[in-house]
Amino acid sequence: MSKVCLLEYHGQVIAKKNSKVISFNKSTGKPFIRMNDKAKSQELDMAYQFQEDYIEQGYIEPLRGKLTIVMGFWNKDNRAHDMDNQISTILDALVKGKVIEDDSQKYIKHLTANNNGVDKEDPRVQIVIFED
Repeated sequence: MSKVCLLEYHGQVIAKKNSKVISFNKSTGKPFIRMNDKAKSQELDMAYQFQEDYIEQGYIEPLRGKLTIVMGFWNKDNRAHDMDNQISTILDALVKGKVIEDDSQKYIKHLTANNNGVDKEDPRVQIVIFED
């Protein structure tokens, strides 16, 4: 197993699944559920940052092999943060940023997430991707 890349996102990771709002279709008046603007903006920012870091490390194509992904989270405070939803947010941004082809078990062999504690000054997530 060899390390492919190291990526970081600086900022508190917002759990997309906990960031839903109800909106109404202007023409039909029917309600629908969507991601709030803050979570949507963060996902785009993450995807862009991951893609830029990935390209800087010499990669162009999304990773398609059997991958091991290790995530380390530093949160801004001691509040309970929903780690499985944070993981999902990161995986979606890795796909959107074209770092990985897909976040299914077809591509991800192992996934590890670590709560590395609190860093009030620099909440972040660090992602290391290994290819088998």
